[in-house]
Amino acid sequence: MRTTRTPPLLAAVVAAAVTFTVTACSSVDTSTGFGLPQLQDVTGLDITTSALQGVLHVTDQGCFTLDVLAPIDQAADGLWIVWPDDAAQDDKTVNLPGDVELTEDSRISASGMILALNDLPQGSDKNSKIGSFGRLCGADTSDVVVLQDVADA
Repeated sequence: MRTTRTPPLLAAVVAAAVTFTVTACSSVDTSTGFGLPQLQDVTGLDITTSALQGVLHVTDQGCFTLDVLAPIDQAADGLWIVWPDDAAQDDKTVNLPGDVELTEDSRISASGMILALNDLPQGSDKNSKIGSFGRLCGADTSDVVVLQDVADA
């Protein structure tokens, strides 16, 4: 019985092609994104918080955004959210203390502030986590909402 050997280069090319095909055909779940953007200390920001109400959304890139409904003079759609440090992500859900779970279309109330991405610590640095994540989520062309004391409305 004659045995044929596959040349090592051909075997590597076939293995790479199979790997590429499997990866290209598999669905990639981008809902988890980079995780939740959080600021540990907002005291250095020269802004005042106000009471905000809005509706939560999750983009295809895994970005959590807020359509701000109130106060009416700050109404805006699709603001990228920077969460308080006690928030945790579970796929397309944000978990907060007190068993609060926020998902797509959840109405929330919070104290917060709306500002430009460049006003966040390292927001102007395209290579920082906040700067690059914010740009991925479109915060370089719209504002950012930094939330504190978030609750289900």
